[in-house]
Amino acid sequence: MVRSRSFVTAVMMAGVTLLAASLPDALGVEATVRAQSAARGQGFFFEIGQFRALFMGVLHGVLYVESGPDALDGAAIICPVTYVLEGVQPTLAAEGYCTITKGQDHKIYARWTCSGAALMGCRGRLTLTGGTGRFAGITGESDMVVRSSFVEFADSKAAGQSGAGVVQETGGALLILPALRYRIP
Repeated sequence: MVRSRSFVTAVMMAGVTLLAASLPDALGVEATVRAQSAARGQGFFFEIGQFRALFMGVLHGVLYVESGPDALDGAAIICPVTYVLEGVQPTLAAEGYCTITKGQDHKIYARWTCSGAALMGCRGRLTLTGGTGRFAGITGESDMVVRSSFVEFADSKAAGQSGAGVVQETGGALLILPALRYRIP
């Protein structure tokens, strides 16, 4: 009889331990990470006035977590972007969205804005707006820095475009999230 109680007690303790190990997922996860992505960019510049241009394009790459929990490490990131360059020494105001993907069913959606100067990058804010799969209900935010340079371009006439003042560009960008705080319910 004593042996049976010991066995039952051991099984119950193992069950409690397994339950306790699963509680953080059930109760929610909160974390802060430093992450960045070396992204590839492509899109079009449209002349919209004297010393004014509109860029419409996309940045895409892989998100790498430098410090903190690694749930987002290696996630694919794609960010549609628009911004206006203004002036002889162009300043810019940019905005866009991002989808961060860890597998087909696990996605995070975000909205961002930033401002800065051409070739110097921009600083702003990224806000998590929702998710799917294990990221369902995610909320969070981070300051963000985007540095970009366009290294290849094609004049619209050479690319067969009909409109004057359209330039297709390809380049690289660095997206930095110095302190992305998030909560998954």
